[in-house]
Amino acid sequence: MSKAIMPYLAGCKIPIVYDEGGSGLIHSWEHKGIWFYFVDEYVSRYFILNKVKPVVVNMISRLSGHRIKSKWDWPDSLQVVFNSELNLKNAITRGVPVNNARVIHSGH
Repeated sequence: MSKAIMPYLAGCKIPIVYDEGGSGLIHSWEHKGIWFYFVDEYVSRYFILNKVKPVVVNMISRLSGHRIKSKWDWPDSLQVVFNSELNLKNAITRGVPVNNARVIHSGH
């Protein structure tokens, strides 16, 4: 799943199930992807590019029908299913909000 889809899913008012078998969820939480790096962190050494950046971000958002968000957000309705207690513990340790997460071991 693309990391950039999380803010879009946050705006959806439907339950979402994420089947986590490794570190994908942690990676999505900690590294939000190129788009959100550009929106939140990138600063050019050129003044004019920094002035144009908000216009570009707004234009991209509008052209996408506001599907591409300009603000990072985490889906409250995300229900995560882990395949091991260790993966759940790793996510909690890294600060991923995994409320109501369940562990279902592979093969069950």
